Amino acid sequence: ELYDVDVKAKKLYEELKMKSAKDSKERLCQELYKLLDSSDYSKLSKSHDRARIIQMMLKKAPQNIKTDIGERLIPHIVDIALSKYGKFVVSRLMLYCGKEIREKAITGMYSNIAKLTNHKFSNPLIDMIFLNHASVDQKNFMKQELYTDLYKNDKNKQVKCLGDTWKDSEMMKKGIMNSTKMQLTKLASKNLIDNSLVHAVLLEYLEEAEEQDRNEIITAFIGHLAAIASTKQGSRAAVLCYLYSVAKERRAMLKSIKDHVEKLCMHEH
Repeated sequence: ELYDVDVKAKKLYEELKMKSAKDSKERLCQELYKLLDSSDYSKLSKSHDRARIIQMMLKKAPQNIKTDIGERLIPHIVDIALSKYGKFVVSRLMLYCGKEIREKAITGMYSNIAKLTNHKFSNPLIDMIFLNHASVDQKNFMKQELYTDLYKNDKNKQVKCLGDTWKDSEMMKKGIMNSTKMQLTKLASKNLIDNSLVHAVLLEYLEEAEEQDRNEIITAFIGHLAAIASTKQGSRAAVLCYLYSVAKERRAMLKSIKDHVEKLCMHEH
């Protein structure tokens, strides 16, 4: 029975892909939706062929179908985002399901932002959400989870940057700075730093850190200057890395950006 469903769904998907299906796309989407009605969309999203079908429905189906699929996916959004094929489904959900579903999806990722940022499949997704879809408050909440686990479950609207985290208690500064440094070092070691959320946190860290801690982070990011210079905050962080480094590190930095000079000169940031 599952095989029959797969065969029918694939046939409808192939029809839907064709340009000639423009006038019949709503009918085809309705048929697909009815065919998959009893299916577990979170499991389908992790399968290569089935994930493509879900992506197509999120792009071309009527809004009520998109909303329903989105609502079914949200309780499993973290697992789907960590999946090789599921990340594309979440990307389509963000683009096509509307503001309400988008906000629910971002909220559904809270408590797992650090985990998602540290994973090779979901890292680009977090970058896209932070850069294009998150509100100002949501961006602050996402940053908070990279500062320290204290904000994993409890968000604070008053904390808009790293320096705000110890405003009420200077004693917390050392622990929070160590926690943030550990997160940034881990991301650099995994080469997961081409990410606007990481750039924002890195810049705040460089502005607040003591000389020794700052130098350790700069050492970790020496080979990544071209990648972090792709956003406004990242390019500022790259400048600080260069300004605060010693001659030996500067030579290493210049060597690392050698192949990217033309692109960097033409980039908006």
